[in-house]
Amino acid sequence: MVIDSAPSISSLPVASPEELNAWFDREIAPLRLRLRAYLNARYRLGTEADDVLQEACLRLWQLQQAGRVTRARALLYAIARNLAVDLIRRRLRAPFADVTREQAWAVPDERDTVETIARTQECRLLAEAIELLPRRGREVTRLRRLEGRRAAETARELGLAESTVEYHLGKAQQRCAAYLREMGVGASGF
Repeated sequence: MVIDSAPSISSLPVASPEELNAWFDREIAPLRLRLRAYLNARYRLGTEADDVLQEACLRLWQLQQAGRVTRARALLYAIARNLAVDLIRRRLRAPFADVTREQAWAVPDERDTVETIARTQECRLLAEAIELLPRRGREVTRLRRLEGRRAAETARELGLAESTVEYHLGKAQQRCAAYLREMGVGASGF
């Protein structure tokens, strides 16, 4: 893919650090503002555009040191695009969670791991219990407990009286608690 119709920048292997610095200042530095604008417009990276730009320049610098750059502009844009796409993929796989330094270094002990597994299993069982409810019970439970809506709001949305909503919620809670007891889990707080 051609970036634009500007002539390609041809670069020969650079012999000295001074020549490498001059090459960078002459051919790469002028592209930085335009490339940052491109990254923000295309990938909406915000402040991370500077990190991508810095990494792209560093990689191009290393390639130039090895004498492997023939079209610096096109290569810089390609490297920056690939880095931006990788960053977006990482964001989607593992969204950033704000943690304190102590939390980051904390190593869960065995009790934490067992508790986490137990909670996960309880949540799965609760989801099964909700799925087994009659349609109205599922709807009321979803709106009231999972989405946190008020009884009046739920009643209006479902076309029911508030007392009917509360009735269905009570029945749903009883059925879920019974299911969890059958599965060997104490129904705590649902």
